[in-house]
Amino acid sequence: MSAKCYLCTVDDVYLNQLSPASVQSLVTQGGRMNGEEAALVALRHANDAVNLRLWDDEAKQAGLNVPGLDTYVPYLQRMMLRAASRP
Repeated sequence: MSAKCYLCTVDDVYLNQLSPASVQSLVTQGGRMNGEEAALVALRHANDAVNLRLWDDEAKQAGLNVPGLDTYVPYLQRMMLRAASRP
C-alpha cells in the first residue's frame, strides 16, 4: 500500500496540498484507505515508508541543480555491501 494513500487518509492538510498530477496518481493507486487498510501503521517499516514519502515530497523543487546519479554510486555500493553482510 502506498504511503501517499495512507497520508491522505490520516492528514487532510497533506491531501489538500497535493498537486493535480499527484491527486490523479492517488486515484490510480486506489485513493484514500479504509480503516483496515490504514492499519498499515502497525506494519514493520511503515514509519520509514511514510518518512520516505514526505522526504520525496520535500525534494520536489523545479529547477533545483543537483549532482548526477554517478555522485551517489559509492554511497549506494556501501549500503548494498552493508545490507548483504547482515544475517
